[in-house]
Amino acid sequence: KENYLSEELEEKWNKIFALREDVLKALEEKRKEKLLGNSLDAKIIVQPIDDTLKQILSQYDNNSIADLFIVSQFEFGNVKDGFEGRYAKIKVTKAEGKKCERCWKVDPNTGKDPEFPGVCPRCSKVLKEENNY
Repeated sequence: KENYLSEELEEKWNKIFALREDVLKALEEKRKEKLLGNSLDAKIIVQPIDDTLKQILSQYDNNSIADLFIVSQFEFGNVKDGFEGRYAKIKVTKAEGKKCERCWKVDPNTGKDPEFPGVCPRCSKVLKEENNY
């Protein structure tokens, strides 16, 4: 395959996107139950069936993985009662905290910066950098 930069990289991302399909199905289930309005209202706990998938995801921090799945919060954990996908067991709950006015993610630390009271710490940092604080 001459057009590929790396077959290994392609395989890695194929696994991540396959898991993303499971996550989307789990989120849709909770939307139908009226637990969520949109995916940013969610926290997901994921128990991958495949150790390789967990190793791949462990290369990234939880915030980056949450961004990939378009949810507010992500963590690995043992899932007893949840969505049984092809690649993982997934528990979807309401994210903990307040909604950031800038990125709309839910974070328990939103509103704690007095200079930018309506935003999460990540957005506060960006705003400070933009304004040369």
